[in-house]
Amino acid sequence: MRKTDKLLERQLIDALNSVCEAALDAALPGFQWLTHHVDYRRFPASLAVFCIVEGDYPQSKAWLVNAVCRALLDLNIALPANRCQCLSEASYRQRFG
Repeated sequence: MRKTDKLLERQLIDALNSVCEAALDAALPGFQWLTHHVDYRRFPASLAVFCIVEGDYPQSKAWLVNAVCRALLDLNIALPANRCQCLSEASYRQRFG
């Protein structure tokens, strides 16, 4: 990983941690955790964010997608809403092991 990739990774983690903390502070129904996957050789096209939400909470899911997209936009990264997905933990584990 190049130095610039490491810096960007740190910025991504900080932004997503802020979203995570805000969701936990707000006691967002169903929210568990979030993570991201990225291949820096194909950044930003390869960036995807996964929010783990247990149960059917459409308002929580919408809040998370909006918060993630806003946080990344603050870093000048325009993440399309369809690349921020809300999944159950079982679905995430089945998909990514």
